[in-house]
Amino acid sequence: MKLRRSVLLVFILTVVLGGTVFGYGAWDEEPAYIPVDVLDEIIADFAANLERAMATNAAHPLFIDDLKEHLERLRQLQAAGETGNYGDYAGLSTDPRLPGARTAHDVSGITLAMRLAPAASFPLGRDDSGVGTVEKPFWIAETPVTYELWYVVRTWAVANGYTFRARGQEGVGAVGEPPSSRRREPVTSFSWFDAVVWSNALSEMAGLQPVYTYGGAVLRDANDLTAVGNAVQEAGGGFRLPTSVEWELAARYQGETRTGGAIGRDGLFWTPGEHPSGSAAPASDRAASAAVAWTAENSGRSTHPVGLKPANALGLYDMAGNVWEWSFTTDGSNRRIHGGGWAHGVAQLPLGLVISNAPATVNFANGMRLVRTAE
Repeated sequence: MKLRRSVLLVFILTVVLGGTVFGYGAWDEEPAYIPVDVLDEIIADFAANLERAMATNAAHPLFIDDLKEHLERLRQLQAAGETGNYGDYAGLSTDPRLPGARTAHDVSGITLAMRLAPAASFPLGRDDSGVGTVEKPFWIAETPVTYELWYVVRTWAVANGYTFRARGQEGVGAVGEPPSSRRREPVTSFSWFDAVVWSNALSEMAGLQPVYTYGGAVLRDANDLTAVGNAVQEAGGGFRLPTSVEWELAARYQGETRTGGAIGRDGLFWTPGEHPSGSAAPASDRAASAAVAWTAENSGRSTHPVGLKPANALGLYDMAGNVWEWSFTTDGSNRRIHGGGWAHGVAQLPLGLVISNAPATVNFANGMRLVRTAE
């Protein structure tokens, strides 16, 4: 069985790399055209077989790691599917003013892809009885911050006068070490204080104005708990944590097409608060939850590379499960976290569920996702 699965993975890799089976052509040739449903089927089969291969050690770990990256490339192709043009997967042709539009930043060779979320009012909370309002459109990262991105930014930051409380962990793997074959897993084991300072470092590294200040000074020391704990979020285009309401908007958004009992408001549809993000069923539906999220019931007690589960309607991966995600919003002296994680059950997946942690918390269950205010 292991040999059969390995052969299948080799075949899939041939397809992804531009083999002649589906006539993609090489990446630098003229764009080829294939039906959207064919690509969808390829991606679904690829992801399912990759999960089985990881669970059964059906191929060498380095080969598996390469396949994870190729799956991400295929999903980028899928994101370009409105035109059917998959030749240039890195530059989408969608209107940059519309929800779901994609932009990408190169950070020392690592791609940070983001999707546009709209300004809107929407149902809020697990029972959908509240109203959340976001006044400005914002860009939100397609995935949680990976360890490879964390590491390259933290390394630059330390060399440029930034100070951190924690070194970060490669999912549930090594702490503070150079990225390994697990580099595409979410970074964990850092505090909220570290997240704020790291976001400022990424902004400065990218040539953007850092967002977080105290007393007019840019925050660069995660050990200055008074300053960082009272951080002011300035207007501007730098990277930052989402507010709790921004996170929930991005988790709920369905647009003009409704699925799974979506709630209509002002011409748009929103996923109910009892559902995991991206699911057409409540979190209590274990099969439906397993399809979109890594939890204690299917994770093998580990984090997983980002992007292996399907994206939600906005094009965001891992909004349910894998790691909890810090927000900027306070709950008393704590900070809100969202989404559920690999170490917790499906009861923690409802997108309207809000819990909080102390900002100094450092564990391998919490990660983060970046946003930028759209200009």
